[in-house]
Amino acid sequence: MRQFTLLIGALLLLAACETATKEVDLEQEFADRCATRGYVSGTPEFKKCVEDERQIRLVKRSAGAVY
Repeated sequence: MRQFTLLIGALLLLAACETATKEVDLEQEFADRCATRGYVSGTPEFKKCVEDERQIRLVKRSAGAVY
């Protein structure tokens, strides 16, 4: 039983790492999109653009779209 518990724990950790990696990749994608639109990294406008991209993703996910 202990081995089973350790296996499940390891699988949960791996799943969490995969999710975190996807989130980091999405953040970079959002930043790249904003940069190609002419926003300068570190400015309030750039931060707002990235936040807008996050919100768009959330709306699409809640509507069932694959993002």
